[in-house]
Amino acid sequence: MTEAEGTQDTLATCFWGAGTESPSPAPPATSSRHLSDSLPASETVRISLRFDGMRVVLLAGSVVSIGRNRGCCIIPPQVEEGDERGRRLRLRVSRYHCEILRSSDGWRIRDGVCVGPEKFHRSSFGTWWAGCPVVDEIAIGAEPGILSLGGASVGDSVAFDVRMIAQSLLLKPRQAKDEAYVLLDGSAPLSLVDGRLADVFVEWCPDGFGWRIGAKRGRLTPGTDVPDWKVKAWVE
Repeated sequence: MTEAEGTQDTLATCFWGAGTESPSPAPPATSSRHLSDSLPASETVRISLRFDGMRVVLLAGSVVSIGRNRGCCIIPPQVEEGDERGRRLRLRVSRYHCEILRSSDGWRIRDGVCVGPEKFHRSSFGTWWAGCPVVDEIAIGAEPGILSLGGASVGDSVAFDVRMIAQSLLLKPRQAKDEAYVLLDGSAPLSLVDGRLADVFVEWCPDGFGWRIGAKRGRLTPGTDVPDWKVKAWVE
């Protein structure tokens, strides 16, 4: 690992600890020949941008896990103190709930998370994509859709609005309007995150995350401000 790679927040998407749900045999691995192939198959790299109260998390890797466990790549939004409904919905999300995978066929959703050698934990309350239950895996098409965790309807689940941006994927939590997640494959425009960033592209390279505006390029280094954008932005 280079020094630049070492500054990134690297998360294992296969966990070697035991979970609370009953394990099932691990499904076959999904092959990938994409930009994220420069990372080990068990790792996803993450970095966070901040501007105007907005938090945008960039992720690079072939497997992105979602769940309440702190080791997951995406953790559902925190519940406000005293929000009983929000707390109830969040508890319907398993510690290891689902995975988003990048393969040669595009993006797919898989119910459950790989938690160790030969162990695969299914979610307790299910995963839905565009109103359809995810029995094993389901493809994410070009049309926008809603990813629901723990319930079929948006009102009874923790939900994300999902859509393609170029070859990458944008997830925006319904319960947290000030957050967004960009799952990178190649470079992705930030125009759908904030209209003022219509000319900004972000990308993952083997030596770290970067941005470009036309011919101008820069690195995204933790603890630094981002120059030349139309908003004051910095990297956590």
